[in-house]
Amino acid sequence: RTPLDRMKLHEYQAAQLFQKFQIPTPKGMLVTKPADARIAFKVLANPSCLLKVQVLMGGRGKAGGVKKVNTAEEAESICSQWIGKPFSTAQSQGEASIVKAVWATELIHLTKEFYIVITVARSKNGLVLIFSTQGGVDIEEIASQSSEAIEKIFFMPGNPPSDEALSSRLKERVSEPSVLKQIVEIAQKLCRLFVE
Repeated sequence: RTPLDRMKLHEYQAAQLFQKFQIPTPKGMLVTKPADARIAFKVLANPSCLLKVQVLMGGRGKAGGVKKVNTAEEAESICSQWIGKPFSTAQSQGEASIVKAVWATELIHLTKEFYIVITVARSKNGLVLIFSTQGGVDIEEIASQSSEAIEKIFFMPGNPPSDEALSSRLKERVSEPSVLKQIVEIAQKLCRLFVE
């Protein structure tokens, strides 16, 4: 394994890090045996919950690896179809991984979805915070077809963008002050998490 391989995280691992840094995330439970899906459903359902295969590849939802379930029986049935079986997506180019776990989460009803990520900006020898008001599904296509939908804020690891800098760069994209404030708070915590 290379150092880069060790940096890859399953969604449930990322959720644990988010919680450690007080970044809002849906409640969840890791399911490694189909029978445990019944327990997870009973704890998380409101009245439904989501099941998500835990494999290190993008495009899980489009490949059928994210399902809304309405009963404990359905949760167990779906998990028995996934756990221990190979799973692949368009992004894995036909290479399958065996599903060892499923992340069960409460179902959050969204009124608006945003996309925010921090990654290495090799061309700038630093980091970049990428933001879009168009959510996270198909973000690569959105970026290539309408680059104006993406806001990029470059920074150095020891000098993350200030609240004021983030607010001024994002206020034209997010008009509601209370929502902008939440985004800035989450962005600051994500910067700290990424660097640490």
